[in-house]
Amino acid sequence: METVVEASARELTGSANARRLRREGKLPAIINSRDGETKHIEMDRHSFQMMLNHHASENLIVDLVINGAPAKKALLKDVQHHSLSGDLLHVDMVELSMTEKMTISIPVTLIGDAKGVEFGGTIDHVIREVEIECLPTDLVETFELDVSEMNIGDTLYVRDLNLDSKYDVKTSEDFAIAHLAAPRVEEEVAEEGEEDKAAEAAAGGEPEVIGKKDDDEEGGDGEAKADDG
Repeated sequence: METVVEASARELTGSANARRLRREGKLPAIINSRDGETKHIEMDRHSFQMMLNHHASENLIVDLVINGAPAKKALLKDVQHHSLSGDLLHVDMVELSMTEKMTISIPVTLIGDAKGVEFGGTIDHVIREVEIECLPTDLVETFELDVSEMNIGDTLYVRDLNLDSKYDVKTSEDFAIAHLAAPRVEEEVAEEGEEDKAAEAAAGGEPEVIGKKDDDEEGGDGEAKADDG
């Protein structure tokens, strides 16, 4: 999963220059070196996109060559895409030591056809990645979890990944990764009598009896006649 990426150093930074580079078919990027220095670089956007298309995820270690200098091992830490078009916008990289462990989130891919799906169940992919610590040489693009034996109501957890001891899993082993949910039961239609009661309550309660006078109204009339007298 390692590949060569050629880049050039760039002096101009800022959003305006980044937009100009993208218009020219370039991809702005930065690399954080192990001594804490941040270098601004640019790459051919089309070539970089073609490289990504050949991998299942963007958790890649690349051999980064800047201005023809000896290659450095670098991890693609963050690849930014446009929210609508999906076009590449920017890449953050970090220089690696192949003998020092790193912490990274690895995607989890569900494989197989769950038994419970045949009976109307649906797979819920609860968490889609787990955080691990490992050497760069042990980095993989994804962890696979076989769901073929799952029946309705079953749940698979982080511990069910059964990862090799070279991976120090930071995500809690009790976190659910996949759950096979039961079919949804349609709500029963309310009975006509209940609907009538609900409609009557919404209309304001019992109907008014025509011809019945309010006691307060009668008393008011009597007082008025007394005053007239």
